[in-house]
Amino acid sequence: GCWTSVSRKSVLPVFEKNNGLLFYPVQYEGEECSHNVFYTGAAPNQQAIPAVDYLMSKDGGEVKRWVLAGTDYVYPRTTNKILEAYLLQKGVAKEDIMINYTPFGHSDWQSIVADIKKFGSAGKKTAVVSTINGDANVPFYKELGNQGIKAKDIPVVAFSVGEEELAGIDTKPLVGHLAAWNYFQSVKNPANEAFIKEWQTFTKNPKRVTNDPMEAHVIGFNMWVEAVKKAGTTDPNKVIDAIIGIKVPNLTGGVAKMLPNHHITKPVYIGEVRADGQFDVVWKTPGTVPGDAWSDFLPGSKDVEGGYAGEVGGDGGDDDVRACAARVPGHQNRSAQFIPVDIIHRAVAVHVAGGDRGDRDGDHGCGRCARPGVERLRDGLLGRERRPDFGFARVERQPTDGGERVSVGESLVEHSGAAGKDNVVCVGEHDQGKELG
Repeated sequence: GCWTSVSRKSVLPVFEKNNGLLFYPVQYEGEECSHNVFYTGAAPNQQAIPAVDYLMSKDGGEVKRWVLAGTDYVYPRTTNKILEAYLLQKGVAKEDIMINYTPFGHSDWQSIVADIKKFGSAGKKTAVVSTINGDANVPFYKELGNQGIKAKDIPVVAFSVGEEELAGIDTKPLVGHLAAWNYFQSVKNPANEAFIKEWQTFTKNPKRVTNDPMEAHVIGFNMWVEAVKKAGTTDPNKVIDAIIGIKVPNLTGGVAKMLPNHHITKPVYIGEVRADGQFDVVWKTPGTVPGDAWSDFLPGSKDVEGGYAGEVGGDGGDDDVRACAARVPGHQNRSAQFIPVDIIHRAVAVHVAGGDRGDRDGDHGCGRCARPGVERLRDGLLGRERRPDFGFARVERQPTDGGERVSVGESLVEHSGAAGKDNVVCVGEHDQGKELG
């Protein structure tokens, strides 16, 4: 369900409050984990990063200058933040990166395309990486044609233009430009051909197209079915535990596997737009790529490893932290190797001490692993944690004049009990800890 990151983030508290399951089938910006969400669309390392790598290669034209053009909302902004950091790490000069955002439905592209044309006239091979979404794509590509910009001169690789977007429109301005996806309808495979036929029969329209998010949803649904069979129930908690490691066929001849970070393995394809609105595959990864929730190229995310304690090494007991997590090398207790992090972005990592473990008010030792040098987190638990004694709560970091404070959702405050706001927590290595409050 959902089509944009804005809609996903809007419904996320509802799924977490009611312990429901959401399979999100659209490419997204990463930097998020939820116990209740399975991300079957592409993370940035399964679409954006491979697209840039292709354009940098000899086969992709050895691009040297980059235009990052997107619609002004969370997915393009976060993706372009990752891409900018990646390009800089690859040695691209800052002056060789142009970034531009436009509102949804933007139609007047004349001046922006003129700027792109000027930017691309510096004698270096230039490409546009497009996270432009929705109807704005049609006038954008038309204006490229109006100003004489051809795909061989300044290629555009799009992350939100697929078969459905091209159906029924004049594709002439788009021919030769590129798109990066994990599935194309044109991929020849018996499973894909059977699915296309079933879809067109269902819609009673032999011209109806398929696209990447449809395949992602087929994969997600089939994974849920297999997890229900394995668990012997549709109970969300048992399905969540059972689905990790489930493998199902994708529609391009490979296999998708659900990973502990609630992302899946996917192949990556670069396709060139044809006049009929389909794509010729010009490049693909040799195998599948595991989805990475947290970017390796952002300072606040590169050390974070998505996963859940009960799924990636915890003992599976009720005291296991059920939140997006990162490994802390060298921690003594196996369960304590996992620390929850903020769902939106960085967050200070903490390991929550069990409410009935150890001395919480005495020597300040960690309640679970007895490590010294811990700090009190006075305003609540950081990240998102599910425990049977208090359910779900949204926890956010908020900037203040003096730094930051942590706010805790109402449900956690109401049911604080042993896991309340005065918990003793272990903050990784003891010399990294700090008191928040």
